[in-house]
Amino acid sequence: VDTPDTPPEAVARVIAAALDAPRAALVQATYAGRPGHPVLLGADHLDAVAASVSGDRGARPYLAAHDAHQVECADLWSGSDVDHR
Repeated sequence: VDTPDTPPEAVARVIAAALDAPRAALVQATYAGRPGHPVLLGADHLDAVAASVSGDRGARPYLAAHDAHQVECADLWSGSDVDHR
């Protein structure tokens, strides 16, 4: 995991945003509008995401193409990714 300092409150916000339709959920935390982690992929998206990911690129293109619901978390944490400085 390249975001070891993710606070549990950010995880809770992302989960809360998915509760209405968990299987169809596609939720991503953002930090001052910048996409980051955590991300929640509902079961309806798992096969398509697995088929689309490669290397360190991950699911970002899929999330963008499918209008992932964004949950602002900048008040909780910077969203720092240790791979990207």
